[in-house]
Amino acid sequence: MAEPARVMTSERSSQSATTRPRAQLRPAPDTQDRLADENTAQHLGLARLLELEERLRGCASVAELRFCIANDFRPLFNARQVFVLSRRGRHAWRIETISGAARVERESPFVRALERLISVRIGVGDPPVSGSGSKAPSPNSPDASQAAAHHIALDRAAAAAARSPDAFDTYPFSSGLFVPITRRGATPFAGILVTREAPWSVDAAALVAREARVISDTWAALAGTRARAPRAGGRRALALCALVATALAMALPVPMTTLAPVEIVARDARLVTAPIDGVVETVHVAPNSVVTAGTPLISFVDTDLRNAHELAVREAEVATAQHQRLLQASFSDPASRHQLGIAAAEMRLREAERAYAEEKLRSVIVRAGADGIAVFADRDELLGRPVATGQKLMRLARPGAVEAEVALPVADAILLNEAAQSRLFLDSAPLDALAGDVVSEAYEAEPDATGALVYRVKLRLDPAASPPRLGSRGTAQLFGASVPLGFFLFRRPIAWLRQNIGF
Repeated sequence: MAEPARVMTSERSSQSATTRPRAQLRPAPDTQDRLADENTAQHLGLARLLELEERLRGCASVAELRFCIANDFRPLFNARQVFVLSRRGRHAWRIETISGAARVERESPFVRALERLISVRIGVGDPPVSGSGSKAPSPNSPDASQAAAHHIALDRAAAAAARSPDAFDTYPFSSGLFVPITRRGATPFAGILVTREAPWSVDAAALVAREARVISDTWAALAGTRARAPRAGGRRALALCALVATALAMALPVPMTTLAPVEIVARDARLVTAPIDGVVETVHVAPNSVVTAGTPLISFVDTDLRNAHELAVREAEVATAQHQRLLQASFSDPASRHQLGIAAAEMRLREAERAYAEEKLRSVIVRAGADGIAVFADRDELLGRPVATGQKLMRLARPGAVEAEVALPVADAILLNEAAQSRLFLDSAPLDALAGDVVSEAYEAEPDATGALVYRVKLRLDPAASPPRLGSRGTAQLFGASVPLGFFLFRRPIAWLRQNIGF
């Protein structure tokens, strides 16, 4: 019975020897707490990383995405400032968003120096940094540009490379990390620059590069075909094609046109002028009223004329009586026969004066010489106005006989061919264009109502169209000879240069 007991004792001893080392390998309580804290920190960091990616994928526009990158990257990567850039050329970058800034100050020396520094350093001399414990991607692999992260030190050497020696002297975050944003296998079209005081480790660079790949997919989805880096050769070819197309377009012949004020006036209207010197007493018709031949239009003050006529009549009667007296006396008095010729001449003179006074008295009332429309502005402008013989009072226009009169400014004068085309846009009917032909053009410019020098151009309207109302105003478009499109567009600048510079 003793033998089995020894066996059991040996078994217990073997079990104790087996379990004793395991108890010795169990970590201490403080080590367990430290490992638990590290696991918790890793889980929290992973949760924050996933939350950032979720916010990035939830952006609705490129501008919102840039804002999210600039302001949400700082706490996750322990960065002090984040810059989001876009690519503008083969080696040209532009800062679009800065963390903590509402907008980018384009004229800031720091911003301009940082853009030049990125344009000089990226893709020229600084090698990318690969991730920890991993093999750097091959330059020919599709992910080479995506995994590239560039260390950029914002020191005096960087300021010298940016051609601004003092640009980064006062900037406190001297350690920068630039990560490009690109589509797979394509040239970068954007980039992220994160800065802080402490240097960037290889693991941190790999983590930022990973997030750049996530951003590239979201950015490409939001921007579509615009998320492509500009190609210098393609842009030059496009610019050359645009230049050639512009040059060919500038040579296309187009009709020279100009715009000028226009007014509808009567065609072949009869002028009503003052037959005598006098003062207007009465206007018998209203403006634009229809009159017939012989209708009284205007009456003058007749006091002087009536008195002059009465005096001429009396003088004519006296001369007639004197002639009769000498004629009777001539039969018996020889001296009376000698004075008879003088009395006859005096009588004829007085008769002529009476007839002239009577004619002037009849001219006190101005009558219409033909049927038409009395065209004048206002009665009050004529009443009481002294006028001279031949002064214009009104016009008699034929109904329906109208034409257009254009006041073409000297500065807008163009060469008009015979029967040049034109279009009229009246203020009363701006949607209806009236066609017209140039009938005549004044040789000399004359001042208009405002004192500006204008050429008077007469236009004949389309007889098939309904004639517009007299006095209507609007704008006329006159078509001249054909000229190249370049001259049509730059005629005024060329004229200004000629007049002011002589070039």
